[in-house]
Amino acid sequence: MKKILFISHQNSLSGAPLILLYFIQWLRKNCSNYQIDLLVLSEGKLSGDFKKSVKNYYSINDLKNKLIFQNQYPSFLKVKIDNLLNSLFIRKLKKENYDIIYGNTIVTLPIASKLKENSKSELVLHVHELSTVINLLLPNFKKLKNSVDKFIAVSDLVKNELSEKWDVEAHKVKRIYEFSKVEGIEQIKKNDTEEFVICGCGHVDWRKGIDLFIQVANYVISTNTNKKVKFIWIGKVSLNDKLVIEADLQKMGLFDFVDFIGEILNPHEYLKKCDVFLLTSREDPFPLVCIEVGLLGKPIICFDKATGISEILVRGGGFVVPYLQIDKMVEKVRYYIENPELVYKDGLLNQQNFSNFTPDLICPQIFDFLETFE
Repeated sequence: MKKILFISHQNSLSGAPLILLYFIQWLRKNCSNYQIDLLVLSEGKLSGDFKKSVKNYYSINDLKNKLIFQNQYPSFLKVKIDNLLNSLFIRKLKKENYDIIYGNTIVTLPIASKLKENSKSELVLHVHELSTVINLLLPNFKKLKNSVDKFIAVSDLVKNELSEKWDVEAHKVKRIYEFSKVEGIEQIKKNDTEEFVICGCGHVDWRKGIDLFIQVANYVISTNTNKKVKFIWIGKVSLNDKLVIEADLQKMGLFDFVDFIGEILNPHEYLKKCDVFLLTSREDPFPLVCIEVGLLGKPIICFDKATGISEILVRGGGFVVPYLQIDKMVEKVRYYIENPELVYKDGLLNQQNFSNFTPDLICPQIFDFLETFE
């Protein structure tokens, strides 16, 4: 019986945690010779699903609740208590003698490397980030990376950056694309309505390029077209961000044309109704939503050098435009509006392009990589 400890940076309803959940569920179903445990650093909406899928579930949150009156202590003493509890917790986990420690995202590397110290465990790091985010979240990555035995990169873009910018040895890195699930995929139909819908998706922040999405909407809507155009953004948005966005939309005269609908439990119902998906991200290694819209038969427009999705679109199914060149992205959106036959054609291409990005086809690749012990 092999023992594997997965480490999740958070259990939110987002890409990297979903990938981890799908893989753990696949592993539990297909590999009975593994004991599967999980350490989570931040709880979220997927916590219940994770608890059902593992033998032992450890949470950093449990440490914070060890001392009832800890919040009454001065800051310097709270830090000492936190360090002591973390040290005891790590010592306890190390006694489990895991064969594999599997860190999901670079955020898990600091604690994963501590667990690896003076042990025979193999450390695998699943990298879902590009360099700007790595620099922001883990500035000492170059030092900590030496404790990692194997890296999983979610696109060639990530793999190349690990080698060229972070000096990771190429033989340690395996490119394995992300994967997702879409229930009830239907045969796509041509849009014969008067409305043309462009969708974006993701947690509203600088990385997702929400400001760029609004700029594209402004230029497209200000141009006369034969169709009514609507822009919809699906994803979590803070109250402060929503107030700022709505103020911008009001001043730009876009309030009735651009809608931020917030986080939706089943976004596929909205994505099915969109005509084109706009990926305005500055950095997005291989977003799950693009797999999902691809399987739903939607064309995708993205920026070059920003996402691994461009590696798939070379086969067709959308456009890759120069990085942050809004005018080029606007041009391609207009082109789709004016050429509905191309929307249908590229949608069919994407259903084919992304048909292999499913748990049943990708999870065995991860498993085989784990099984190749050095």
